[in-house]
Amino acid sequence: MDIGGGTTDITIFQEGIIRHTAVIAFGGNVITKDIKEGCTVMTEQAEKLKIKFGSALADEIVDNRIITIPGLKGREPKEISEKNLSRIIQARLEEILDLVMYEIRRSGYEKKLIGGIVLTGGGALLKNFELLMPDKNFESVKKLYNKVKLPQEFISFKTASSGLKLIHHYKRAYNYLKERHVTDEIIEKFNIGFCYEGKYANRIIIPSYNSYDDLNYFVARSYEIKPYRKYDNPEAEKQTVIFNEYLIDWNEPIHIVEGPFDSIFLPNAIPMLGKVMSDFLFEKLYENAKKIIIVLDGDAWIDTEKLYYKLNGGKLFGKIWVVKLPEDKDIADLQGNYDNYKPFQIN
Repeated sequence: MDIGGGTTDITIFQEGIIRHTAVIAFGGNVITKDIKEGCTVMTEQAEKLKIKFGSALADEIVDNRIITIPGLKGREPKEISEKNLSRIIQARLEEILDLVMYEIRRSGYEKKLIGGIVLTGGGALLKNFELLMPDKNFESVKKLYNKVKLPQEFISFKTASSGLKLIHHYKRAYNYLKERHVTDEIIEKFNIGFCYEGKYANRIIIPSYNSYDDLNYFVARSYEIKPYRKYDNPEAEKQTVIFNEYLIDWNEPIHIVEGPFDSIFLPNAIPMLGKVMSDFLFEKLYENAKKIIIVLDGDAWIDTEKLYYKLNGGKLFGKIWVVKLPEDKDIADLQGNYDNYKPFQIN
C-alpha cells in the first residue's frame, strides 16, 4: 500500500504475480487540506504541522501540547492542540483505510494475504500509523460497526415544541440554516435537526434513511464560526450507504453531488459522501438509473470529468450529463438553481 501525495495505490501479489490493483483518490495532500481547513491555517503551515506534530492516532497523544503558529501581518498567533490536530489526521486516515480494506475484500484475497501489508509512501511515515492499521493476520479484517442511531440529544426542528423554539440554542442552529438558504420545506422533508449538547454539540444533523425507511447514516456539521472540525460523522460503512435512498425515484433524472448539504437543494439527489463514488453506488446507478446529472462543486471539474467517463458506458452510455458551475460556487450556494448552467454531455 503506497500512500502518496495525491493517491493511495494498492497492489496485491500472490506467488510473485500481481492479482489485483486499485487506486484510491486520497493521499497525503488531502490530509494537509483537512488540516488547513480544520485549523484555518495556510497550506504550507498545514503541511509542517502534519510532518512535525501529526499523529495517526489521537489517543496516543498524552501531553496534548499546544502548538503556537505565528500570526501573519500583525495578526495574533494561533494556538492548536496536538490532540485536535491528530483527530483531523486520524479521521481522514480511517477513511482511506476503510477504502483500502474494501478493495482488499473486493479482490477476494483478504484471507490469502499471509505476508501482511507492506507500507510505503510519505503518508505511511506519520507517527503511530502502524497502530491504526487493521490486524495484519487478516483473520478478521472486516470492521464491525454498531448500528447507526441518532444522537440521544438530537432535536428535530419540525417537532420542536414552542417553548424550545424560544431558547438561544434553537435560534442559533435555525438561523445558521436560514443563512444558508435552507427553507422550512427542506428542513421538514429531510427531518433536519440539531444538538446543543453531548458528543455532537453545536452541530446540524441531517439523517439518512435506506429504502426500507431505516436510519443508515447521518452527517453532523458544526454551526460554530471557526470549528476545529467541520464534520463529525458516525462510524459506518459509508461504501454501502446510499444517502436517503428512500426519497430516490430511479425512473426520474438523478443528480449526483458531493455532500448532503448539496443534495437537499436538488430533487432526486444522491451525495457521494466525498470526492469518490463508491462501487456500491456505482452498481446501483448502473442497474437502475435512467438519466444522471453530475453537479459537483465548481472547483472539482477534473473530478466531474473523471466521474463522467467512469459512468458513461454500457447500460449508462448516453445517459450521463454534467453541469459546470463557477469555480467559487457549489449547488448549495445557488440554492439548487442551475438554470444559468445548462447540463451538457462531454464530447
